[in-house]
Amino acid sequence: MDQWVQDNIQFVIRMRDRALATVIEEYPVPEGSNITRDAKVCVGSSFRSMEHSVRLVEFYDEQERTYRIFTSVWDKTAEEIAQIYKNRWLIELYFKWLKQHLRLKKLHSHKPQAIWNQLFLALITALLVEHIRHSTQTAKTNWQVLRILREYLYRSWRSFRTELDRKPSRSSPGRRPGSGPKALSVRTMVGIIKPSKFKE
Repeated sequence: MDQWVQDNIQFVIRMRDRALATVIEEYPVPEGSNITRDAKVCVGSSFRSMEHSVRLVEFYDEQERTYRIFTSVWDKTAEEIAQIYKNRWLIELYFKWLKQHLRLKKLHSHKPQAIWNQLFLALITALLVEHIRHSTQTAKTNWQVLRILREYLYRSWRSFRTELDRKPSRSSPGRRPGSGPKALSVRTMVGIIKPSKFKE
């Protein structure tokens, strides 16, 4: 982290509970919030510690789990730092969607510029789909909009809107539990086989 601070790289990372941190200065914590500590600390032990100080934000979530966050961001409130860390899951889900639907699993080239180009094209496509979905107020998901966009890429905008606004032709709510065909009752008979009276 020392190198990150020296290079002015902003980061928000979670540290283990056993990570040592010496408090340099405590900051006031707002009352009624889930923030338990906001402080300027020096990470490490007396044997080996960081040269630069960082910020420590401790908070708990809805399940009463405690988080220790080290960050180099000083111009945000402690609540904003906690929210930034919580939003990491949304970012992971977003990149998962990009990989699944925009074919980012396979790189067309291993050159840095080609990788950046492929990533930028995927982001532009995702933002375009999001813009279309919001501007048209469609109830379809991003994946459905993307699928229709691929099919109508070389057609007119009117035909694309017609397909986008088309309601599902299936009005049935679907197969309900227990609505399938009833199982046929099969009767079985049990008999006793007697030995034959005729000798072979």
